[in-house]
Amino acid sequence: MDLNFLLDLTERICTIGKNNKQKFEAREIKIFKSYFSENGILKTNELDEDDGTKFTRREILSRYLLMSVILDQGPDIKGVRLFFRNIINELYQNEIRILHNPISFFEKFNISINKLIEEHNSIKKIRAEEWAKENNSKATKYYLFFAQSQRGIVSNKVLDYAGHRIGVPLLLFY
Repeated sequence: MDLNFLLDLTERICTIGKNNKQKFEAREIKIFKSYFSENGILKTNELDEDDGTKFTRREILSRYLLMSVILDQGPDIKGVRLFFRNIINELYQNEIRILHNPISFFEKFNISINKLIEEHNSIKKIRAEEWAKENNSKATKYYLFFAQSQRGIVSNKVLDYAGHRIGVPLLLFY
């Protein structure tokens, strides 16, 4: 194994990442509001505090980050992040506290699915045109429910997406 090649590759990947930073806006998620100061800085000294449940803030934030990593593999990272942020806010507003009680996503699956569909349609209206320009495609092809397979990137139905992209990490927490 050529370690110099791996070092060079790692440095190039880091440079690309550094030059293409995207702001991660966890503070825009309502349940994390108290995790941040007035000026938007994460209160790292309070991460090991109980968040009002049997979990620490660190645990709940870590669960969110893990799910974000899984969902960020979608076809439009900006759209997926907006989608997931809004889904978390919507589900919690409907007492479906998926980060605190992962099984609630499945117990109220009909509501969860409807929220996924509604939010996808909303994000499509916001992101489809820009995404199409960035990808030399058509806005009508905008669809977040994709998965990687042996056949390449394939379109999934919302139930597949809910089960595999959202459900699997939730079951890890459960």
